[in-house]
Amino acid sequence: MVSDLIDQTYTTNKKPVNIMQSNAWKSSIENFKKILLYVKDTSLDVILEQDLPLANEKIDAVIIGKSPVGKLTAIIIEFKGWNFINPKSEDFVESDLGISLHPDYQLENYIGKLKFCHSSSNSYDYTGIISMYNLNEAKCKVEFRNKVFINGENKNFGYYINSLNISEASEEEIEIFLNGKYIQSNKLFEAIRENSDSIFNASRSALASSGFGLSEEQMNLINEIEEDIKNGNKITYLVQGSPGSGKTLLAISILLNSLSKNINSILTFKNNRLIECVRNVFNNLRDVNGNLLTAGGVIKYYSTGRDDNPGVTDSNYNGQHKVVIYDEAQRMNSENMRNLLRRGIVNIIFFDENQRLNYNERGTLENFRKIASNNGYLIKEYFLQGSYRVEGGMEYSDWLERFISNPEEIQNNNLWNQKYELKFIKSFDELYKELTNKRDSVTNTKVALIASFTETKGNMSNLLAIDNIRIGRDLLTDMDYYKKMRYNIYWLMKPQEYVDFWIIGECNELKNCASIYGTQGFEVDYAGFIWGRDFVIRNGKWEIGSHCEDFPSVARPDTLKYLIEQEADDPVKKEIAMTLLKNRLRIFLSRGIKGTYVFCEDDETRKFLIQNYVN
Repeated sequence: MVSDLIDQTYTTNKKPVNIMQSNAWKSSIENFKKILLYVKDTSLDVILEQDLPLANEKIDAVIIGKSPVGKLTAIIIEFKGWNFINPKSEDFVESDLGISLHPDYQLENYIGKLKFCHSSSNSYDYTGIISMYNLNEAKCKVEFRNKVFINGENKNFGYYINSLNISEASEEEIEIFLNGKYIQSNKLFEAIRENSDSIFNASRSALASSGFGLSEEQMNLINEIEEDIKNGNKITYLVQGSPGSGKTLLAISILLNSLSKNINSILTFKNNRLIECVRNVFNNLRDVNGNLLTAGGVIKYYSTGRDDNPGVTDSNYNGQHKVVIYDEAQRMNSENMRNLLRRGIVNIIFFDENQRLNYNERGTLENFRKIASNNGYLIKEYFLQGSYRVEGGMEYSDWLERFISNPEEIQNNNLWNQKYELKFIKSFDELYKELTNKRDSVTNTKVALIASFTETKGNMSNLLAIDNIRIGRDLLTDMDYYKKMRYNIYWLMKPQEYVDFWIIGECNELKNCASIYGTQGFEVDYAGFIWGRDFVIRNGKWEIGSHCEDFPSVARPDTLKYLIEQEADDPVKKEIAMTLLKNRLRIFLSRGIKGTYVFCEDDETRKFLIQNYVN
C-alpha cells in the first residue's frame, strides 16, 4: 500500500516522497488495520489519500457506506501519529513534529469543502473522526470539538463505526465520491453573511465549516503574522499572489481574528465598489456582546484623495492602529506609498503588481521594499503558491500567463479544460444564451456580464443616460454591432449597485455589466466577458487598439486612455499601456470560478481566438 501511494504521488506531482511521509503512511495504515478488525461489516470500502479538487489537500482515509435509510455516507478520518499535543493558539497546536494545524481545523476544513465545494454533496452525508493513535491521555493537553480516539481506543473506534449502521455501497455510488468535481455553492461574501452569528467569535472555524477553510500554506502565514501581532513586533508583511490565490480571504480572516481579540485593527481597500460590498457584509456581524459592528470603523479606504474624508494612506489621515491590512495594494500611488507604514505597528500588504490598472499605480515589490527599508521596518516576504478560486487551478493560471505573453499560446492543448470551461464565442447572443442556460439549469448558479472600459464612459448623475449603455441598440459609438438588439445593457455606476449586483445576486438578471473597476476583487460561477477594442490581435501579436473610455484624459493624465493616446509618439508609454492592458485581461479571464465565455468586439481578434483555441 505504501509503495502504491509513493508511486501515485510521484506520478501526480512529479516529486519524490520523503522518508517522513512514507513512514507516516506506514504507521497510520498499520493502526487503521487494527481499528478495522472491530468493524463488523467487512464489505465497506476504504479510500486512502483522497484528493480534494482544487484545494491541493488530501484526506487521510474515507470509509464509504449507506445509512439504514439508504443515504450515502462518507466517514472522513484524520490520522495523527503524535506522541503529545499542547495548545499553541486558536488554530495551531504543538506536537513532537513542531507547530501544526489543530486537527479539529483540518477535519472541519475537509468536511466544509466537501459540503460546499464538492459535487458529491448532492448525494452524500459526511461525518468526521480524528485518530490520535500514539497519544496517551496524560500527554493530551488540548480540547477537541470533534470525535477523537487516542492510543488504546481502537476497539471503541471500531465499535463507533459499527454504531453508524452503514452498509455496502455500489461501485457506481462510490464513483460519485471518487470522481467528484469542484463546485462552489457559496461565495465568500455570502458565507460571511450567512454565518454572521458565529463568525466573529470563531472566525476561521466558522468559515472552514462553510467551505472556506484556509490551506496549510495560508494558515502557516497567518500563524506567523499573529505571533508578531501578539509580541508587538514592528514589521511589514509583503504578500504577493496571483488572481484566485486567496488574498482577500486571508485579509478578512486576519481582521476577524484580530477584532475578536480586541486588537485595534483595520482592513483597507481603494476600490469603492469592493469596499461598499465588504462593508455591507460586515454590517451583519455582531461582537461578543451581540452588538452590531459598525463596518465603517474597521473597513476603510486606503486612499480617497479628499481632504474632508481622507483614506488611511492619504497625508492628512490622523489615525493610528496596531494592525493595518492593505488589500489590492498594487493600486497605491506615490503619496500612498510614502504614508502606508506610518499607520500601523504591523502592516500586512496584499498585492499583485500584475493587477495594476493605471499609470500612477506604484504598488510593486521593489517599491514596497524601498519604503519599508527606508522606514526601518523588518520585512517578511511571501508569495502565495496556490490557486483556490478558478477550477482550472494552477494549470489554467499558468496557461493564462503564457497566453498573455503571446497570443499564439492559445493553440496549446490544455489539461485544465477538462475542469474549466473557457469558450470564445462568435456572437453576443450566443454568449448571453450560454449564461442564461447555466443560470437556469443548476440551482444557485451565479452568472455576470463584465466588459472592457470601451465604447462609453458612463454617467454618474443619470443612470439611464445614453452614455451608460455598454451593450445594446442605442450604444453611443461608431460600432453598429448591437443595433439589432431589442434592449440595452447598462454600466453599473453607483457603489450600492455593486452590492445588489455581486452580493444580493442581481448579476443573474443580466441587465447590467461591470467594468474592470467593478470586477476586480469579485467572483461568480460563470463570467461573460465582453472584450473591447482597446486590446487586439494583429497577425498573431498583441497590439493596442482604440476606443478606450477609461476616464477623460485631460482630467486624468494618469489613466490608460491617456497612455493609449500618447503611445504612437512615445515607446515608453506604449510599453506601459501594453502592460496595463494585459493586467486587465488577466483579471477579466480569472473572475469565473467554473468558466468564462468571451465575446470579442474586434473582428480580427475574435476570428483569431475562435480559429486557434484548441479544446
